[in-house]
Amino acid sequence: METWIINILAPLLTGLLGWFTGRAKTKQEVKAMAVDNEMKTAKYYQDILDDMTERLQKAMDNLLKCEAEYEKIIAENRKLIRQNQQLIKQNKELIDANEALIGELKKLKEICGKETPKKRMRKTAKKDAEKDAQKD
Repeated sequence: METWIINILAPLLTGLLGWFTGRAKTKQEVKAMAVDNEMKTAKYYQDILDDMTERLQKAMDNLLKCEAEYEKIIAENRKLIRQNQQLIKQNKELIDANEALIGELKKLKEICGKETPKKRMRKTAKKDAEKDAQKD
């Protein structure tokens, strides 16, 4: 009977002892795996954050370049607007001066009695028509 108890109790006690020690080891392994998974997850998110930081920096640099170019274009546009306004003013002044000179020329032609080119052409056309009529 003692052998029977020894044959049953020895494996049973060994199994229980192995289960208790195995249980502690399994808990440690699960904790180690959980920590490892958390570290992998943290590294994954850190890589994503680093990538996003790099993208954000590139976008900010591009934005600053665009803003600088925009300011240059605005300054050039203002300069061209001022220049255009000056040219419009000069053009109006030249038109007024031209009209005044045309008026002076008309007065001089009336005073001197000179014919305008249109009148001269009409007289020439009349003379040519009279000559043609006399030939026929």
